[in-house]
Amino acid sequence: MDTLINVASIPEESGSRLPSEGLPPVTAAGSQRCGTGVSLEYVLHPTHGLPQDCRWYVLRATYGREREAEDLLKKRGVLVYVPKRRTLKMVKGEKKKVEESLLPNLVFVFTDECTARRLVSFPLKSESRRKDKMPVSLHFMYDHTSLNENGLNDVVVIPHKEMVNFIRFTIGGSESIRAVSPADFRIKKDQQVVITEGDFKGVVGRVARIDRQTCVIVDLQPICFLASAYIPKAFLRELPVQDKSCI
Repeated sequence: MDTLINVASIPEESGSRLPSEGLPPVTAAGSQRCGTGVSLEYVLHPTHGLPQDCRWYVLRATYGREREAEDLLKKRGVLVYVPKRRTLKMVKGEKKKVEESLLPNLVFVFTDECTARRLVSFPLKSESRRKDKMPVSLHFMYDHTSLNENGLNDVVVIPHKEMVNFIRFTIGGSESIRAVSPADFRIKKDQQVVITEGDFKGVVGRVARIDRQTCVIVDLQPICFLASAYIPKAFLRELPVQDKSCI
């Protein structure tokens, strides 16, 4: 992938939608049955079987309300992941460590195709007591780096192994992780490595140089590149070509 997607500025596309052949009709009543019956801890376990009809869809919450969408989806029993990071910010004149979304507007949902369609068809009702608070709308993300056989952008679906690696990398909320563009880093060797020690143990990525420091780049195609802070070479082990068993 050569292009970093600007996740905050991708427009909606009415012409590219998930195929609907063979799916039950989308109804408001059906939109309540969203649960997968599995937890985040369960899907991260390498030996657990997964629902065959469920995949990781990337949805965009309007107006930066991804945290609210996360809470509402969890209450519906939907398996959802919103990566976060801790950072220092000035709050009323004082520096305080706060938690913010690592990828603003984005919500990762593990569900089946029919449920994904329902989630984008019916806005999530806000629990705010404010009368002017609008429901939270979700929209599919599209892969703007390629076209399918019909000349359209496909809905973004993240392969499960790549998603597990991404969650391992971000679930701790480390302030050392940041989103970067290809212009920010230089890949030292186009070979995968696994981090063997430290907070990111088990994460697979590629070694890069950023600001003269060695780091690991995790590429979540086609959404973003994420970079760690400095990782000692002693904490890295090269993986044989085609060996992705560590993910």
